[in-house]
Amino acid sequence: MTEAIAGRADSFFGPVALVLPRIREGRLTALAVNTEKRSPALPDVPTPREAGIRDALSGSARGLVLVVEKELHLAEEVHAVLFHDDRVRALAELDIALVRRAGKRGE
Repeated sequence: MTEAIAGRADSFFGPVALVLPRIREGRLTALAVNTEKRSPALPDVPTPREAGIRDALSGSARGLVLVVEKELHLAEEVHAVLFHDDRVRALAELDIALVRRAGKRGE
């Protein structure tokens, strides 16, 4: 991103949460969001398919994983902080969705 802003790179791929502030500042221009649907954070930016680029999707997911068998109180504290309504709304503006999945160890 730094190289593109400095004019030493023509383009780059970056996560919406990283580039959104620079797009809003006018330092970067979004050409497409690399997802099947438009980003709620960038509703005017087309998907690759809408921009005429076929089969160009990719994605990534990050996770915070806790083994709660011994530290259930820690998991409950993390959940209370992460899933607070204000935080969920703020992250959604950056096109980040929080998903909670409880399962048994090894799943």
